This record gives sequence, structure tokens and C-alpha cells, in this order.
Amino acid sequence: MATARVIHFGSDDCHRVQTLRKVGFDVCVSDSLERLRLDLEGNEGVDAVLVAEGTRRTTERAAAMVQRYSCAPLVLFRRSNAPLCVKRFDQVYAPSVPAAFWLLQTAVLVEQTQDLQKTTKYLISKSKSLLGEVQAARREMRRQLERAAFEKKRNRGQAKPWHESDEG
Repeated sequence: MATARVIHFGSDDCHRVQTLRKVGFDVCVSDSLERLRLDLEGNEGVDAVLVAEGTRRTTERAAAMVQRYSCAPLVLFRRSNAPLCVKRFDQVYAPSVPAAFWLLQTAVLVEQTQDLQKTTKYLISKSKSLLGEVQAARREMRRQLERAAFEKKRNRGQAKPWHESDEG
């Protein structure tokens, strides 16, 4: 797995950033919604965004912002059982989930995301190549149609069309 680049948003009172860095994640810390927006806009290679639950409004706004600016998976670390719209998140962890579990799950999610990004880049490249071939075929078809029209016009002046000429 290539070095995973993640954004951690919210309070790090459980030392997740340090834990992530210890196992090799490249972690960008966003401590405000404005900083999160800037990090998302300037960082195309984000493999996941981890959100530590804050106030309901801030947590839901962070999720909406991530979905607006990125295709990266969104992970929520709950701090309470307060009502919260969690359907925006790809993974949700209760406060009691051990670090070993969420680390493994996050690593799997990131690896799947990286594989998907590679596949997407390959398919985009292949599509561009095929599009170039289609455009070249269209140009050749137009050239052949123009040539056929020219030959048809030129043959109108002959006494007999080429297909009615005497053979042998």
C-alpha cells in the first residue's frame, strides 16, 4: 500500500493522529471548517477523511463539505449517543472501539480507495485513447465520403457509369 494520506478533522482527544502517524499514515490536521475546506481543495490525493464528532452542526457540516470537495471515504468517530445524521459517513465507530480495530478497518478502506483511484485513472486513460481512435476513424470516414461524392460527381459526366461499362 502506498503511503496513505488522510485528513483528521476535530478534536484529537483520543490521540488518533499520533496513532495513525505511528503506523505510517500521512496525516493532515484540520481544526476548523475553513481549514478543512482549504485542505480538501488543495489536496487531490486524500485517501480518507476522519472526523472526530463535535457538535452536531459542525460534524454534519464537515461531512457535507467533504462530500462536496472530495470523493474520499468519510469516517466518523463518535463521542456520544447524541442524535446525528450518520448516513453520510462510510464508517462510524463508537467511542469504545479499540484502536487496533479501527486502524485495520481504516487501512483496508484506504487500500480499497487507492485501488479504485488507480483503476479510475487507468479507465480514464483508456477512454481518452479510445476517443482518439474514434475521432481518427470519423475523420477517415468523412474523407472517404467526400472522395466518394467527388467520384460520383465526376462519373456523372461519362457516357456510361463505371458499373455499366463493357467488360471484355
